[in-house]
Formats: sequence, structure tokens, C-alpha cells
Amino acid sequence: MNGSLNIGSFNVRSIQSEIRKDQLAKDLNSYNCDILCIQESKIQNGTDLNIHGDRLICFPSDSRYYGCGFLIKQKWKRNKHLLTNARSYAGTLLTSDHKLVKASFKLEKHKLCRKEEHTKRTPKPNIAAIVSKEESQRKYQNTLDTKLSSITSDRKNTDNSKARADSVPDRLKCVQTIIKQSFEESVGCVATARQNKHNDEELFQLSKRQKDIRVKIQNTKDNNKRDRLKIERNRILHTIRKRQIKLKNEEIEKKIEGINSAKCDHAMFKATRLLYQKQFENPKVEDQEGKLASNPNDILDIVSSHFKSKFEDEKVEEITPFEGEPKPLKNPITPEEVRKSFNSLSNNKAPGEDQIHAELLKYGTPLLDQTIADIFNTTFSKHENLDINTGVLTAIQKPGKKKGPPNNLRPITLLNSLRKALSIITLNRIRPFVEEYLSKSQSGFRPDHSTADVVWTHKCNVGTPQGDSLSPVLFIVYLEHALKEVRTTLPRPIVKYEKEIPNEIAYADDVDFIGQDYVNIKEIQETLHRYQLKVNTDKTEFTALSKNEEDWKNAKKVGSLIGDLEDVERRKQLSTAALNKLYHVWMKGNKLKTTTKIQLYKFLVKSILLYNCSTWALTLTEEEKINAFHRKQLKKVLNIKFPVKITNKSLYKKCQEKPLSLQILKARWNLFGHILRRDSDIPANRATRAYFIQYGHKLRGRPTTTLPIVLNRDLGLIDHSTPFNR
Repeated sequence: MNGSLNIGSFNVRSIQSEIRKDQLAKDLNSYNCDILCIQESKIQNGTDLNIHGDRLICFPSDSRYYGCGFLIKQKWKRNKHLLTNARSYAGTLLTSDHKLVKASFKLEKHKLCRKEEHTKRTPKPNIAAIVSKEESQRKYQNTLDTKLSSITSDRKNTDNSKARADSVPDRLKCVQTIIKQSFEESVGCVATARQNKHNDEELFQLSKRQKDIRVKIQNTKDNNKRDRLKIERNRILHTIRKRQIKLKNEEIEKKIEGINSAKCDHAMFKATRLLYQKQFENPKVEDQEGKLASNPNDILDIVSSHFKSKFEDEKVEEITPFEGEPKPLKNPITPEEVRKSFNSLSNNKAPGEDQIHAELLKYGTPLLDQTIADIFNTTFSKHENLDINTGVLTAIQKPGKKKGPPNNLRPITLLNSLRKALSIITLNRIRPFVEEYLSKSQSGFRPDHSTADVVWTHKCNVGTPQGDSLSPVLFIVYLEHALKEVRTTLPRPIVKYEKEIPNEIAYADDVDFIGQDYVNIKEIQETLHRYQLKVNTDKTEFTALSKNEEDWKNAKKVGSLIGDLEDVERRKQLSTAALNKLYHVWMKGNKLKTTTKIQLYKFLVKSILLYNCSTWALTLTEEEKINAFHRKQLKKVLNIKFPVKITNKSLYKKCQEKPLSLQILKARWNLFGHILRRDSDIPANRATRAYFIQYGHKLRGRPTTTLPIVLNRDLGLIDHSTPFNR
């Protein structure tokens, strides 16, 4: 057991000459203990005993007490000082031929923890090489083509009857085996990581050279020769430092490219994931008695039974994969469609049960595309089900939730890459029909839609976000079918102004119902329940938009607060936390170039600060405040402190930045143009029309700064000679 000592006793009253030492050694060897306690402390040297395996040393008791001694295994010799103040007591109430022995053990876990026996890990495939090295790609593609061509020619040479008898799943397994074998033969697995920070061959050789020179310096008595060796070693150390700086910058630039490739506000989520990424921890679950389960088998049973109850319903009939008689597809799957689906797969993702990484398909050959397309077409023409629907279920702890209840675990399914590719092909084919069927209020899992569309609608009203790529689209189609019935139960507006207000705003499975009165949630629940959809009442919120009450300003929608000033303050806090997370980079990052630091700030900090900034309606004073906050962060990035001074113009020029107010203005008009180009019935356009409809009496006081007012103010910045100022 880790962190513990196995202690036993040995019943020897005295070591007399008539007691043979070999007999004592035989008896001692039968005890599998780290420490042996014996009566009579007359053993002064345990090395006299012929004991095999771990030798024993004698640790006699305190000289003031008699009657006990200790034999400690040799491997614990360095820790024998932990056993102190040993003494024996007589007159115990228990019947025993031993005296009660009492000793003090300072069992410090970090000192006594034994080395665990790790199982031999399976070598990891060198996926990074096929992504970054063209030579590795070429080797893999040549090997793959050779193997695929051989099985194609073999099928042609065999009898047609035998070729027809080959089942589609067997053909697919053969292709999967060829893909993995081709990669193993051409690229191989990752070499054992070295102890240095960067697994770089050049850096490894330089480090080895300077170590050899250091040994020569220590063994050289000639002062002149020693000085020459020191100069040479210093030159190598300087080269090592330059190489480390270069590798560090290249590593950061790769991370920046990944964030820079993200569209719109998705960059903020990528930056947050990179800043606050955590290592995977095994889930902690409670058993039926409410205690945390410690046995891995028990944890597996609890998690499996929990998700089985969620994913399986005995009342629902199992869906058959095929209908009707087997026949070819009217529009067969083409190799171009297969290639497009392969390119849509993301890199650096965990593989499914088939252990085929997405990169092995993305960097494949046209022959692979043709082979996979033939297999997909054959499975539909013969109605033979492919064994690609199985996945590996992984449970992770939901952030901010209590550890223990299985309901606080989030299921992640690792699907096979070929299943993902087939789903993407299906999604690309049905997308036009899905777009026509879905309501204009749905913004989730749709192209040219973002969270800003939802926030704009809420702001104009005064003033939701929630994988296989196919499953979320099919879900919102099914949800739309249920919402069509829900809409018939909602109260219908009479006034023209109310008719323009959107009835609902949806982002994936988060739906907001808007009206002059609180919506009857029970009636909606009953309607959705008939479609096997459940409303989470614990997460259901009621928000009242009123000029007299300001609680609605702190309501969160798709990551943003409805109140502009409240959202700006929250963005400042989150960006400051992200900036402080990289404190070691700004203050001690001498190895990084200034341009690299600015890029890090732009993609990891500023993307968080400007999330959904296109929906902000700020006054000129508020814009100047956020500009000052931006400059303060830039100075921190460049490590500019008092008494050093720099003008705002010089600061922007050095950082190649512009005032945030100009960037917010550009984002605001980009979103406004995006909304105007969309359908007139989307919630954002309907909310804009409702804003301009004159109704009732105007409220007293200064008008609230809203998006239309800010847009009108922006038009005043345009030259009067231009045709835009009307």
C-alpha cells in the first residue's frame, strides 16, 4: 500500500549460541514486512544473518528499556530516523506472549510513498509530423496509394462472384487497417520526450556539446586551454538561448494562428479555452448512500447506468437504418463530397473507437476518397449497415457544479472520423431544405448567424447560447416542429407595435419567449413533453423590461449582459483576469518579441474585452473611458511604468493599434449591415422596426442612448458631400 509501512513481530526471546542463525534467517525470510519487531534486543548486527532479497539492518531500542528491537529492510535504511522513541510496556489487559511496544513514526507521505508500477503505455502516433512536415505527408500518401492499389487490383483479379460476396463492413475494416498500417510504416509513433522544454534535435545537440565542454573545463589544468573552452562554451550557451527564443516564438505564433482563424466572436471562446485549459480529471460520483465511490469499477457502473437511462427509452421504438428494397442512390456520393467532408474535420481531436485520427483522412489521397465514396454508395445500394456508429463515452465534470451527483457530469462521445465525414456529407445535402424549414428566430448551428444577432434583438427591444455535425441540426429541426405547435398557444398581439415584436428568439436549445405578459410555462411544457422534449424549470428565468426597473440590465443572454454599461464593466473584469493570467509573459517575457506580445494581447485578451461589442450603445464619455482602459492594458503589456511616459499617439503606433472606439464603431456597422442584408422577418429586423413605430406618449427625461441613436450619431461623422448623409 502506498504511503505505509508493513510492520510485523518475531517471537525470539534471546539469541543464544544454540540457536542457529540460518534457522533464524529462514524464519525472517518468511515475513513479508518492512519492519520486524523482536523480543530481547541482543541482535546488534543484522548483516550477520544470511537473508536473501532485501537485506535487513538492526535498529535496537532505547537503552533505558529492554525487551524489544527492530529489524528494518535495507530499502528503508535512509528513513530509519523516522522511527524514534521506541519502548515496551508490561501489564497490558490483553493476553499475549509479547509486551506492548510503543514507538513514534514520522510517516511523511512524500518520503514514504513507494514508486507505483505503471503499466506500459501504448506509443502515441506522431500526428503532428503529418500536419507540419511535407515529407511525412508525401511518404504517407505514397504508402497509402500503394496499399489501396494492391487491394483494388486483387478485387479485379478475383472472380466476380467472390467480389460480390465481400461484405461492405469487411471492406471498410480492410481500408481502416490499411490507413493505420500506412501511417505506422511511413510516419510512426512519437519518440520518447526528452527532459528539455523543447523537443528539438538541434537544441539537444547543442546542449550535449556544452555539457561535454563543461566536463573538459573541470578536468583541464592548463589555464589557457580552460579559458578557450569557456569562451567556446559561452558561445554555445548564447546559441542555445537564441534557439529557445525562436522556438518559444514559433510555439506562440502557432497558437495565435489557431485563434486568428476563428470567425467573429468565436475567437473569444477559443481564447478563453486556451487561457483556462485544465487537465482531464476522472469524474467523482456518489453511490446510492451518498458517498463518493473510490473503486473504478463502481464509478464505471454508476456513470454507465446514469447515461443509459438518459440515452435509452424502452417506449421509443428502434429506428431501422434502411427502408424499402435495396437500390442505388439517385445522386451517388462523389469523391469530391468525401474530400470536402474530410477537409471539414478539425485537427488535434481525439479519435473514436477505430483509432483513426482525422488528420489521416485529411491528408489522404484521391484514391482514398474514391474508395470511401464507393463504400458509402455500396452500403446504401445493398442495405448493409456499416459498423461506424459506435462511440467512446467520456464523462467530464461540469464547471461550477458540485462534484458527486451524476447529473453534474457532461457526456462527451468520441465518434469515428468516417462517421463524422458521412454526417457532414448528409448535412451539406439537406442544408437548403433545413434553412427553408427553420424559423427566422433560430440562430443556432446556422451559417451567417452569431450570438450578436440575439443580443441586438434584446437591445432594440428596450433591451440565448447555448456534437457529430449532423445531430445539432437535426435537433433544431425537431425543436422547430414542436415550436410550431407552441406558437399556436401563445397570445396573439393586436396593436401594430406588438405585432412587430418577435414572439421568440432561439439559439440552439435556448429559447426566449417575448410578450406583454408572462408566458404560461406549464402549457409550453405540456406541448413539448408530447415531443419527448423537457423544459429545465431550474434554468427558466423571467425578465421584465421596464424603464423604471433596472434588474433586467444584469440578465445574461448568450454570454452578454443586456445593460450596455453592465456588460462593458463585466468585459473589463474578464479581460483583466485574462491579462493577469499572462503576467509572467508581460513582466518576464524577455524571450518574446514585442510584436509577439502584442499579438498575444490582441487574440487572448482583447478578443475577450470586445466580445459582442457591436451591440454596445455608448456615449462619447463612456467610449473615452474604455479607450483609457485599453491604453492602460497596452502599457502593462509593454511593461511601461512610472516615471516612464509615452504619448497616446506613440503608444498606438508602437503597438500598431487604434482606439477601441473606432474598432467598436466598425464592428457596430458591420453587424448592422449584416442584419439589413438578412431576411426582413428575423427577430433583429422586427425589433428594429418596432423601435421606430410611434406609440403612446413619450416618457419624461433625457432619452436613453440606444443603438439607433448611436448609429445616427455615427452618420454625423461622414462628410456632408457624400451621398450617405441623407
